[in-house]
Amino acid sequence: MLEDKTIEEDENQAIEYISNKVLEIGMDEVVPILLAALYPLCYIFGQLGRVIVEPYTVLLGRHESSFEKYVSIFEKRKNIRRLMDEIDNLSDAKRENEKRRKKEANKNREGGKISNFWQRLKEFIP
Repeated sequence: MLEDKTIEEDENQAIEYISNKVLEIGMDEVVPILLAALYPLCYIFGQLGRVIVEPYTVLLGRHESSFEKYVSIFEKRKNIRRLMDEIDNLSDAKRENEKRRKKEANKNREGGKISNFWQRLKEFIP
């Protein structure tokens, strides 16, 4: 199944998955800062991960191919940049949705107050 997907599709899928998880757990402000700080060292960390962590993935029951896939994807600096951009785009969209939702809630609340006011006023008008 993974063999017939292209490398770019795997990269896009991994970036989308990770950015959604980051947004889901609420780390959308911290992770881009950490990625920007570690950006120059991403290749070195990828190589260290292969040497130090990969032997233990077999013991933990993880497939070596998935670990290798993620390491090879995020060794490339362009993918780190794409991940930061994707997280920023998703967090901006989330903020816009929250603002729009708050505006609509305020409109509904204000509309309810106005209609309640007119209803009370109608009680006093003969």
